[in-house]
Amino acid sequence: MKTYNLHIARSPLQLINILEAIETLSLENNILLILDRKNKSNKEQLQEVLAKVDYEWEKIYHVEKTGNSNLMDYIKIIKEIKRLNYKYIFTGDIDSITNVIVANLEYEKVFLVDDGTSTLKRHESLLEDVKMTLSSKLKLMRFNLFGLKSYKPYSVNFFSFFDLKQKKDEIIILNEFKNLKKKFKLTKNYDDTVYLLGQPIYNKEIREEEFLVHLSKILEFYNGKNIVYLKHRYETPTKNIKELLNKNSVDIIQNEYPIELEFLIRGEYPTNITGFFSTAIYTLSKMFSEADSKAFYIDKNLFFKSERADVVENYYEFFTKSGIEVIK
Repeated sequence: MKTYNLHIARSPLQLINILEAIETLSLENNILLILDRKNKSNKEQLQEVLAKVDYEWEKIYHVEKTGNSNLMDYIKIIKEIKRLNYKYIFTGDIDSITNVIVANLEYEKVFLVDDGTSTLKRHESLLEDVKMTLSSKLKLMRFNLFGLKSYKPYSVNFFSFFDLKQKKDEIIILNEFKNLKKKFKLTKNYDDTVYLLGQPIYNKEIREEEFLVHLSKILEFYNGKNIVYLKHRYETPTKNIKELLNKNSVDIIQNEYPIELEFLIRGEYPTNITGFFSTAIYTLSKMFSEADSKAFYIDKNLFFKSERADVVENYYEFFTKSGIEVIK
């Protein structure tokens, strides 16, 4: 009997990592299920990755996120894909919809691919029971009305570029980005350009005034070098931030692709990567091992929420353990 592999992607990085898994494990008969997020840029970049990376899928399903419920879209797709047998399921998220999909399929193993540092938290918890609210339970019960299961327990394995240490009996496969490195020939014409990774944290996680102070520290540190500010896809720089960057002759660029793919498509090898606590600092340090990667510290007391501050502290500790210099 023919078996398939199902890949569930919600972001460009998830899709990139899924493509890496297909190459690393020599997977055949692959089906892609794209679950849109509302962000327009995220949707466009997903389509760009699909168009740019030459791969022939068995079939592609697409659920577009709208202001209305996507319940019937999910039901229709789940009923169609449940007719097949699967070897592996790869997903970038473990959430209620993923749980419903997994509950209704026959498969051997589920793998989580990276989409930022959420992998670390997920590996730490290893699918510990999550207490759901009554409203969440009722929403999931809607699938039962259409003859579908809403949840069944399952184990999670990992395909990750993080150096995860096995905790139980989970399978951990290292993502070394071999597929992307094979597809794109990088020029070794190094220069001193500094790529500063933006983050949409001002006025959301810390005060804009504090962000400007810390951004100024980075600009001062790299004074005399050509600096390019790579704007995050969810980021809209304020007037003050634009003025500070313009004053220091820093170009603000919105990438056409996810930053992990942008350099490869352009055939460039970055030599200076910096920012605050963006996961891309770590990702790029793995993809471009000769690059000088630095993270600039933001004191935990500056964050609006103590819980978020603790998470960011863990990021910096992780960077240090990974060989990335954290500058205070």
